[in-house]
Amino acid sequence: MNDKLSPMGLIILLVSALQFVWGLCLVLGLDIVYISALDGFTKNFPYFFGWIGIFAAVLAYSRVIYDTPSYNVWFLIPQQILLLHSSISIVESAIRGHYPDGTIKPGVFIITDQLSLIFIALKYTYLLITNPSTHEHN
Repeated sequence: MNDKLSPMGLIILLVSALQFVWGLCLVLGLDIVYISALDGFTKNFPYFFGWIGIFAAVLAYSRVIYDTPSYNVWFLIPQQILLLHSSISIVESAIRGHYPDGTIKPGVFIITDQLSLIFIALKYTYLLITNPSTHEHN
């Protein structure tokens, strides 16, 4: 069988890697609490949300690696929730006019700086709704 990753599969793997690294850094106590995308999660319980990020990443990653049927889209919901929440945290930082660490920047600068994560969240949501398949089967 000649399978290759679909766009959804590739995005899941990339987001899984990102969330796994963020989660690992939080669990290890590294000082990433003030990243805009993590701001809403990490203020009070960084260790707990580190494990949540790792769990969501591994669950979504397993969905791609084991090529489970599309009805297992539930494996992607925790990752989707974290991704959308990250995007909302970025927009909130832009509205406030400063990063979570207190660095003051214009809202347009913050949005532009973090636009790639917002676009990934939007594309992930679109593909999850329209075509949740992670592989293209030939």
